[in-house]
Amino acid sequence: SRVSEWEKFYIESHYHDFATGDLEKAAKVYELWGQIYPREGVVPTNLGNLFQTLGQHEKALAEFRESMRISAPDGLGYSNLVLGYVSLKRLDEASAAAKEAIAKNFDSAALRIYLYDIAFMKSDAPGMAEQVAWATGKPGKESVMLGLEASTAAYQGKLRMARDFSRQEFSSAERAGDKEMTADSEASAALCEALYGNASQAKQHVTDSLATVKGRDAQYVAAMALALVGDSTRAKSLADELDKRYPEDTVVRFNYSPTLRALIALGVPGNGAKAVAALTVASPYELGVPGSNTLRTNLY
Repeated sequence: SRVSEWEKFYIESHYHDFATGDLEKAAKVYELWGQIYPREGVVPTNLGNLFQTLGQHEKALAEFRESMRISAPDGLGYSNLVLGYVSLKRLDEASAAAKEAIAKNFDSAALRIYLYDIAFMKSDAPGMAEQVAWATGKPGKESVMLGLEASTAAYQGKLRMARDFSRQEFSSAERAGDKEMTADSEASAALCEALYGNASQAKQHVTDSLATVKGRDAQYVAAMALALVGDSTRAKSLADELDKRYPEDTVVRFNYSPTLRALIALGVPGNGAKAVAALTVASPYELGVPGSNTLRTNLY
């Protein structure tokens, strides 16, 4: 009651966006804020990220472009613009925007991650190596890139190499003192092992992840790994805990929880219809990007 109108919009939008995770409520506040303060750069930036999370990529790109129009160019604006193009597979425009950003000294870790993505989609090994080289030795940046290397190796069927990159990723995150990134890295490794059918290794990584930090995204991926290796009891326990910890969170309610319920159902023969029913509410959000650059959780 003691703050300005602008501050009320800031507080309420960020409360729904980052505290409760109710993205529908957050979007309404951002949109009203933008109508009253049309030159406010926070609005299109955060709305764009919100639409990315929900899988509304055309709307996200429009907001990122609007942010660039009304605000002074910066690294965040350029990286978001590149992400918008990448999500729509407009790779040439993404590459051009990234090159422009670097030429204007607006380089960033996020930008380099998206450049790695572009190179991966183009099967451009030297392009991926260039981004890895850029991040090498940079605390907080190196570990994310090593995680991408681990995922690429796993995708290519090179499990031994993927494990080596994962070990380097854990060490780099620990050296940087980033417990959340360490937990995310362990969860990612757990999911990789689970997808390869290696139950004991997956369970060990789950234990290590949950012992570090119980972040929302890492807990979801840990539960998914357990469900995939047939440990439905622990997977259900983690899923129930997510529901209790994040009762208003749009991602948990309409993406993470339905996915986990479906996976758990599939662990019982004949439960395919139950899994499909659980996923019905998730279909509008399945193209969303709810995780982070450290731990990608979309499309499962």
